[in-house]
Amino acid sequence: MRVKKTILALFAIAALLFSSFSLFGCEAFGYRKLERTEHRFFDTVCTLVGYEKSEKEFAAVADKVFTMLEEYHKLYDIRNAYKDINNLYEINKVVNGSHRKLTVDERIIDLILFSKEAYALSGGATNVAMGSVLSLWSKAREEYEELGSCNLPSEAALKAAALHTDIEAVEVDRENSTVYISDPGITLDVGATAKGYATEMIARELENMGISGYMLNFGGNVRVVGSKPSGDDWSVGIEDPRADSKDPFLRIIETSSAAVVTSGSYHRYLVYDGKKYHHIIDPDTLYPAQYYISVSVISDNSGMADALSTALFTMPIGEALDLINSIDGAEAMLLDINGELHFSQGFDSLTKK
Repeated sequence: MRVKKTILALFAIAALLFSSFSLFGCEAFGYRKLERTEHRFFDTVCTLVGYEKSEKEFAAVADKVFTMLEEYHKLYDIRNAYKDINNLYEINKVVNGSHRKLTVDERIIDLILFSKEAYALSGGATNVAMGSVLSLWSKAREEYEELGSCNLPSEAALKAAALHTDIEAVEVDRENSTVYISDPGITLDVGATAKGYATEMIARELENMGISGYMLNFGGNVRVVGSKPSGDDWSVGIEDPRADSKDPFLRIIETSSAAVVTSGSYHRYLVYDGKKYHHIIDPDTLYPAQYYISVSVISDNSGMADALSTALFTMPIGEALDLINSIDGAEAMLLDINGELHFSQGFDSLTKK
């Protein structure tokens, strides 16, 4: 766990690029760039950067942001229970051979329905009902992180788990605020949607409160809320993970409102018999997808960018580009396993570099 958090911390630093020229410009208006980082939520590093005239004003916004983030973290947690909260852990729990129908917070209803939309949009590539399969890989990866060695999930175990991944078995009743999973073998794993969705909801709440000039970076899910006080856009660098690269960034995105999300094979993985097995699992093969090193999506919706970056990662390049080019308001850059870059039709219009 410590290894993963250290790696994610390095990624969070590399993911952001701030223009020194813009900083001086903002100071001329009486604003200061301030920052707060928390390590308690979504098992990753979460950083808020914003421009305010005083630390007190920034602290008030930061308190609101991290209070909301804590609430989403507890609701969407699949590993831990919390007092008086029917969260995803409770939904996944099997009691006397079956799941229970639970009354849940509206934010859980919204996430599951959003995840179902992402499933349909991606043709099943993003599937939050794959918990039975993903848990086998998670256990192996945790064993590797703790001990430095592990066993891979067996093909038989993966195929048996894959029989219990039908998202239609996840029944949502918005009117009565209930969730029920009819197949006791299914568990939810919202790793492909929850962090991005929570980031988007918090960003929208800031916008609703009239708060601007902030950047949320929650574990590499970057969402910008308004331009800087100087009127300048934010610059968001997309990390180049190639060891032989002379430039830390593949591209730099200039934006005042977009989300930038990257899925990669280079942060969370295990090593078995000298081969790396990363955490993004192809729903067709049940093994780590083998097309890309990283996939970055830029969208006006952080939740959609999160879901799409995972989905595209599991698709051959032609299929991936066809999908992203069919979606309004979303662009993508894909770095394949041979080190070649591929772009959606409108990607270059968003970049500085």
